[in-house]
Amino acid sequence: MGGIGAVAGPVVSGLLAELFSWRGSFLVIALLALLVTLLSRPLLKTRQEPLSASRDTRGGFDSAGAATLIFSVFSLLIGITLLPDWGWENGWIQLSLVVFIVLLYVFYRIEKRSTAPLLEPKLIGNPSFSLGLLTVFLEQFAVAGTFFVMPIFLGSVHGYGAGATALLLTPVSIVIALAAPLGGHLSDRYGPGLPIVFGMLVRAASFVILAWITVGTSYTSIAIWLALNGLGFALTSTPALHAVLSAVNPSQHGVASGVHNMLRFTGSAIGTTVAGIILYALIPSSYAKLQGSLPGFREAYLVQATACLLGVAVGIFLIRYRREKGQ
Repeated sequence: MGGIGAVAGPVVSGLLAELFSWRGSFLVIALLALLVTLLSRPLLKTRQEPLSASRDTRGGFDSAGAATLIFSVFSLLIGITLLPDWGWENGWIQLSLVVFIVLLYVFYRIEKRSTAPLLEPKLIGNPSFSLGLLTVFLEQFAVAGTFFVMPIFLGSVHGYGAGATALLLTPVSIVIALAAPLGGHLSDRYGPGLPIVFGMLVRAASFVILAWITVGTSYTSIAIWLALNGLGFALTSTPALHAVLSAVNPSQHGVASGVHNMLRFTGSAIGTTVAGIILYALIPSSYAKLQGSLPGFREAYLVQATACLLGVAVGIFLIRYRREKGQ
């Protein structure tokens, strides 16, 4: 379902941006959210369920830990978002990163002392949990190579508008939608490590090839490598979540899924920022006389490939850990 949304979202948003303005995309998302809320209300039923042995019976909610974590991540994402425009030397950027580190440490201390921690510190020491989260971060870091770098290439080098660019990106989203169940099936059968290794390796190969595209590279060639990239993403995404959830008991699935999503958004934000800094520092003012690979795009894609190769290493460690545990 996420893959289907990835297909529809960029296409619809790009068309709306051309027909109205970029504000139209946000307005439609807001209206859809309101519609889903209204339609879901009749389906919500309050019922009392007896506590089972598998559920957390400690009670209470770690509000202090939740608030600290929220403001910590908020400070990091604000700093990352403004970094390309304001620069490292800006005092507010530096302050946002310091606040993130301090609050993250405070969160750790709160969780160690809490009787009902939001995230038990011992989970971080669980290789399946921590490696799964690291995979998610690297996976989303590399997403910037597809949905941030490539639209800039299609727009600035080939002159496509927002709607056309959105349509040209559909191969990767379609492959993600179709291949995502395959990643889940492989993870169930062989464990999450093997599809993570294969998926990250496929993505790394596609990024290396994309790093050497030129002004004259045909869209057909680009579409093939984008589709290959989507296949690698599909093979990695579900197994990474599998690794995270398999490390916790059912009563912690909600928290584990929340941390998983937090790392997804953080990885995507950092990946986009890094790609943006590389692009706008190196891309030339004109592409008319350029021969060979394009400065800026080449380096950005090689960074994304490096992130995927790190993901391959993480997957190998995950395979070894699960073999040692007999899983």
